[in-house]
Amino acid sequence: SGCVVCLRVTLMATWGEFARWAKSSLIDDYFRVIDVASERREVEVHSAVLIQRGFRGNKTRQRLARLLASTLLIQRAYRGHLGRRRVRRLRKQAHEQRQRGFFAHAAKQIQKLVRGVIVRKYVCDYYARRRAIVEATERAQAVKAEAEVYASTVRQQLQKTELEQLS
Repeated sequence: SGCVVCLRVTLMATWGEFARWAKSSLIDDYFRVIDVASERREVEVHSAVLIQRGFRGNKTRQRLARLLASTLLIQRAYRGHLGRRRVRRLRKQAHEQRQRGFFAHAAKQIQKLVRGVIVRKYVCDYYARRRAIVEATERAQAVKAEAEVYASTVRQQLQKTELEQLS
């Protein structure tokens, strides 16, 4: 058992030395790491800034890309709306122009027919002209008949006057 105790004491002494050494080594390592970290702090901060700048720049570019895509979508939709509205307006104008053309043609036809009726009825009334011609013919015949009666009367008077002069 003495050996075991010796071994144990020896092990404990070795362990104690090891612990002291490990402790001092750990502390030394810690301070060495701190020193290295302090020396590299500027580089690490600069690296962190570069990483953050890249990340934020990428994030901003992504947001701008989404914003641009959204803007283009809105513009495309609005331009489509304007185009459809313009096409509707042009179609409506074309339809109205066709209607105006149709109604203008119909109005011309109606005016032509009405003017023809007016001319035939009031200006060039065929029946009134025919009556006027018949009346003029009848008057001419009456005048001719009167002229013949007058001429025969004048002839008779001349013959009477000649006979009276001869007798």
